[in-house]
Amino acid sequence: MEHQLSRLHLILLLLFVAVAGGNAQVRILDEFENSNGWSYNLSDGVIMNHSTEKGVTGNAIRIDYDFTKGSGYGGMQKCFPVELPDNYEFTFWLKAESPSNNFEIKFIDSTGNNVWWVNNRNYTFPVEWRKIRIKKRHIEFAWGPVEGREPERFYRIEFTVASFVGGRGTLWIDDLRFEPLPPEKNSWPAPALSASSSARRHCASLVV
Repeated sequence: MEHQLSRLHLILLLLFVAVAGGNAQVRILDEFENSNGWSYNLSDGVIMNHSTEKGVTGNAIRIDYDFTKGSGYGGMQKCFPVELPDNYEFTFWLKAESPSNNFEIKFIDSTGNNVWWVNNRNYTFPVEWRKIRIKKRHIEFAWGPVEGREPERFYRIEFTVASFVGGRGTLWIDDLRFEPLPPEKNSWPAPALSASSSARRHCASLVV
């Protein structure tokens, strides 16, 4: 009995260490308790203001934009130097009162000349809080002289609204985080096919 209890205690301890170690890898980039460090990147004819309001875990940053000429872009960026492991994800909470404009999340290197992004064109913004997950495979090269190279680090992150239909709107963003992830699988087990009929086997064999 004592041996079983000791073994159980050991298993629980290992589980606790594993969970604690995994949580320790998560890096909170910005909880948005204030808007310190954020700066604007605007085209002509775009007005953008920001403030803080109640969010998911505390405060959130509120971003109000107005395409006064019907086109252009407005972004807010901040310095977050991040060394990139083999696999990772960024997460944040988002809600908005906005027409379906383009929503871009940009990742910029230290030179400012090389940009990677997630470009959501004609984006339907969530009207209630939604957790957004951006995995490594979602991020594409946008422009710059290092095209074709895998990024080793990001220096700035920018949230941008670019005109698709124009107008004005408001975004709330909260709890921006970065987390290393285990390597993704490059191969998957072959599906088990049913032998109930030759027709079903034939159809299944066409699925890739």
